[in-house]
Amino acid sequence: MARHLILLAVSATFGVTAHSFFNVRLLIIILIFLCFLYFSVGLSVKALSFHLVIMGIFLGAASFSDHRNKTAYHGTESRFIITFTDQPNIDGNSLKGFVRSEKGERLVLRYKITTELEQEKLSRFLRIGLSCPAEGTLQIPDKNRNENSFDYQRYLFRQGIQWIFKANSISFEECKKAGNSIPVSIRNLRLKGITYIREHFPEESSGFVTALIFGDQSYIDEGDLTNYQRLGLVHLLAISGLHVSFLTGCYFTSASGLGLHVKE
Repeated sequence: MARHLILLAVSATFGVTAHSFFNVRLLIIILIFLCFLYFSVGLSVKALSFHLVIMGIFLGAASFSDHRNKTAYHGTESRFIITFTDQPNIDGNSLKGFVRSEKGERLVLRYKITTELEQEKLSRFLRIGLSCPAEGTLQIPDKNRNENSFDYQRYLFRQGIQWIFKANSISFEECKKAGNSIPVSIRNLRLKGITYIREHFPEESSGFVTALIFGDQSYIDEGDLTNYQRLGLVHLLAISGLHVSFLTGCYFTSASGLGLHVKE
């Protein structure tokens, strides 16, 4: 039973992949997969037809999802109420992250920090779930300029994001707490843990500790991270962080199911 579910999951994956990257090579791979199911696994023609139906269902679902992925903006808007939905990243004088507008649309945030005092304040102040007034411009993400290179625009589109919001000003003093749902509480708890590590651990090791516990590699020195990638060890950081994140998520889900609530 478990094997058949795995094979159905593979068929579903082919269906989703066909929507974005349909070509002759993918068609050949699908045919090889169907031959494998028929000759090696021993599935009947009826079972193969069911796998084709699964591929078609997920292909249609992916197409429908793209069809619904429409923007509510024209690119001329300048004032927004943005809500931080993910952990913001402060890199030098640059604030980056994902936010949601008052219309419910996800945006990529880019903001230039003007002073060192503002940077320190934001490091302590910013929390997931904060809603702040902001002014700036909307820009369309760049497409890939070379064939087979990374298409940033498509990558964001698959996540339901069509605009980069370059903020000229964010009124942090007017920020309000948008809500205290279970997912937001978990993300903020994670952010507090990362902040604690950054403030109390030595600079040389804080990035690795953050990666091992929370699965966030953005705080590791770029040179060290490159060396890990060359040695083929970078996956160890992601796996360790994933395990901790998974166990923490299970704990909060279980606590929520038992009727326990998050208290500030």
